[in-house]
Amino acid sequence: MSEVEEIKSKLDIVDFISEYVNLNQSGRNYKANCPFHSEKTPSFIVDPSRQLWRCFGSCATGGDIFSFLMKIEGIEFPESLKILGERSGVHINVNSSSIRKDDYFQINEIAKNFYKSNLFTDEGKIAVDYLTKRGIDFNKIDSFDLGYSLKDRDSLKNHLLFHDVDFEKAIDSGLLNKFENGNVKDFFVGRLMFPISDRNGKVLGFGARALDDSMPKYINTPSSPVFDKRTILYGLHLAKDSIRKNDEVVVVEGYMDVIAAHEFNFKNVVASMGTALTVEQVRQIRNLASSYILALDQDTAGQEATLRSLQSSWGIFESLNTSNKDSFSDYSKILKVLAIPNGKDPDEFIRSESEDWGKIVSEALTLMDYLIPVLISRFDINVPGNSQRILELIFPILNNMDQLDRGKYLTELSNQFNSSLENVQAMFKVISQSKQSNGSDSQKPIKKSSRMIYLLALIFSNSELKIKAKDLNFEIFDLESRYLLTEYLKFDNLNDFENSLSEDYSRFYHQIIELSLLESTQNEFNDAFEFCVKILNKQRYKIAAATFSESQGSDYPSEEQINQINQINQKIRDS
Repeated sequence: MSEVEEIKSKLDIVDFISEYVNLNQSGRNYKANCPFHSEKTPSFIVDPSRQLWRCFGSCATGGDIFSFLMKIEGIEFPESLKILGERSGVHINVNSSSIRKDDYFQINEIAKNFYKSNLFTDEGKIAVDYLTKRGIDFNKIDSFDLGYSLKDRDSLKNHLLFHDVDFEKAIDSGLLNKFENGNVKDFFVGRLMFPISDRNGKVLGFGARALDDSMPKYINTPSSPVFDKRTILYGLHLAKDSIRKNDEVVVVEGYMDVIAAHEFNFKNVVASMGTALTVEQVRQIRNLASSYILALDQDTAGQEATLRSLQSSWGIFESLNTSNKDSFSDYSKILKVLAIPNGKDPDEFIRSESEDWGKIVSEALTLMDYLIPVLISRFDINVPGNSQRILELIFPILNNMDQLDRGKYLTELSNQFNSSLENVQAMFKVISQSKQSNGSDSQKPIKKSSRMIYLLALIFSNSELKIKAKDLNFEIFDLESRYLLTEYLKFDNLNDFENSLSEDYSRFYHQIIELSLLESTQNEFNDAFEFCVKILNKQRYKIAAATFSESQGSDYPSEEQINQINQINQKIRDS
């Protein structure tokens, strides 16, 4: 009998899945709402006789105990084999890759316990005093395994030496720093230490806060064989049960925000560790809940960070293939944004007004109720084209709504734009037709105007054209191209720009830069740039003309309307 079969013979799938899902017996099988998508009528079936599960709803998937664990925990088969092997008492011959990762987990565990013990030294009192001043209960210091890294830069090194730890692996894990002269010293020195774990509690790395004037205030483990900041949510191992129970997760920015929330029994809170949410982080929680709340700062910089998180992780401004909806297709209902009163961060608010935290979470704004005023505040709707630009941005969300909800928000937009509902509906229709003609499935090869792609390739390959691009009217680009170019122009360093891109945008960018451009003089590059801009402007004016015509109905146009039509037509001829 194979290891897999032996494990399946010793574990009951009903008992195992019941730890994640509230199963109810229905005949010889068990039924529940599917944990992998949002639904009101149970479509998730567990068959004890065959030891299989299946979703008969939109997931249309199923499998055995291994596939369930892999899907619910977001892990690969080797890890599921190890977890279920330990649970069933079956010995697993783990491969060398798993052994190597285990070595890093063990080294980090040793370091965690060392840092934790340092809190009880004379020097560690500075960290305890800081935590006490912040109002953190000692029980939470313990449950989050907080610690302190000593100022002696040989202290952890000597401790690891005592435990016969391989120094090269300790260096690879980011705990020790090797200098050019061969000296090896501790990486973290004189800082409050926050162990960062995966969803199963294995220590992947550390965050560290300075307790003096050292800068930067926060640092974390460098990228290592087990630590990648983009894939980790702080506190998830302590929050996941509460997230499932509440069917909701609240995402904050910092370590202290999470600790404060858990201390006051709001345990469905995790942190993005001060960065914009990533696709990889969302994958960690997407099977745990059906409601997601971003509790981020909402000053101007905070709004920018929120929009960046919504875009980088959920791609809210990207065109979606609505014929293949998954549990994240209706963003308007599952995503919310929490603006904390009086500009406080979650840590401050919870500690001073904990009784109101549940209330403000329940009153978090739906995605569209958040986006409309934020986008209108960022784009002057009195400038021609900006109303269409806003509508293009939120088109994917509107397009996924049912007709009633969409009508509500189109009416809201018409009021905000000081325009008629008919005009906004016509604009929406033209954008929809444009998206359909261009192709909108972000998972397919990207289909764009060849002129638009060529123009982007020119800009990305030529520093002088990058400067000229800053003066372009970005209305000539579709939404994805506009976003990519806007991000490109923000960065002086190309590597920083490339590292900032989500997986889909990185793929799009590399498709563009792989285009072969003939060697040309700068004047030839400039001419090609101007020609592409003229062609794309002509296309934009044609869309504007179609939008205008759609919005006027069948009545004979007034003199003013005729003048507007003539102006648009003149722009088309000029271009």
